[in-house]
Amino acid sequence: MAEEHHHHHHHHLEVLFQGPGRPKTHTVGSVAKVEQVKFDATSMHVKPQVAAQQKMVDDGSGEVQVWRIENLELVPVDSKWLGHFYGGDCYLLLYTYLIGEKQHYLLYVWQGSQASQDEITASAYQAVILDQKYNGEPVQIRVPMGKEPPHLMSIFKGRMVVYQGGTSRTNNLETGPSTRLFQVQGTGANNTKAFEVPARANFLNSNDVFVLKTQSCCYLWCGKGCSGDEREMAKMVADTISRTEKQVVVEGQEPANFWMALGGKAPYANTKRLQEENLVITPRLFECSNKTGRFLATEIPDFNQDDLEEDDVFLLDVWDQVFFWIGKHANEEEKKAAATTAQEYLKTHPSGRDPETPIIVVKQGHEPPTFTGWFLAWDPFKWSGIHVVPNLSPLSNN
Repeated sequence: MAEEHHHHHHHHLEVLFQGPGRPKTHTVGSVAKVEQVKFDATSMHVKPQVAAQQKMVDDGSGEVQVWRIENLELVPVDSKWLGHFYGGDCYLLLYTYLIGEKQHYLLYVWQGSQASQDEITASAYQAVILDQKYNGEPVQIRVPMGKEPPHLMSIFKGRMVVYQGGTSRTNNLETGPSTRLFQVQGTGANNTKAFEVPARANFLNSNDVFVLKTQSCCYLWCGKGCSGDEREMAKMVADTISRTEKQVVVEGQEPANFWMALGGKAPYANTKRLQEENLVITPRLFECSNKTGRFLATEIPDFNQDDLEEDDVFLLDVWDQVFFWIGKHANEEEKKAAATTAQEYLKTHPSGRDPETPIIVVKQGHEPPTFTGWFLAWDPFKWSGIHVVPNLSPLSNN
């Protein structure tokens, strides 16, 4: 009977993509009017839907441990390098936060675009070992360089710097170039990072602030399209890039040395952003199963927590990230097929999805609020054996 109930309302993979391909967008007025919602961490555990919409389990004030892959092993990163991410390295970050008294874990695996294939493999392998050390509780998040999620940025409170290549290892002999250019994006502690770009004028953009570090000085270039908040955050992250005094340069009033350092003037993107699109995301849940002998993903419309079956694997698509929920009794085959399915799912999606969309693995009983917030009235005790029994008074039969 349960079986029937289970399958009568599902559509099969063949019709996976009916309905609107892209989330509905609605446009907000000019960028100056976009209000930054003040982030309140405490509200997230009370209202997991806030966590889900913000894609953050909390405000990043928990504890973080950071390791770098060296010779395929984990080596703790010296505290002076916290927040510095080098494109030649892979890092593991274990973030611990509390919900009530209980510890929850996120395990970020950050993979530099110039890290060797061996190191990338080692980072995944070391993540498995660390995951086992913590009884399989951590939520694993793979972060390809350039796809840093807001929560990861918030851990470094607006001081995250990503370098194109290189490493912070002690035996590192190559010194970086003497002139470096960083594009800063962000308006607050949970969405700011400085990202190194080639030090050429054509990489400037009027909508952002750039930090240009030369041997003799450090410029803070403010594009005409950037806001006061963006300038404030850029000042902060610039201090992480260089200790020297910053020379503020307003777009259109650059000193000759500025252009010289960039190899001469060149055209760059200089149209001001007029609006930002706000995506209204409709989450979709798919059950993944190989009961029939072949792998199927079935969409569950109007889903809730009861639809998550303990012996299966589910895919929750919230557009800019995809969650993989693994039930306690899911079989090994399903778990294996699951990971490839998520990638297949993105590849075959008709709306031209980014194949680098983060895929987040969540295990039953250890769901972060960024996942549970997409479910109405999520019950954290549902599978813990603690059942809230209604008060059965003898009069309840009447």
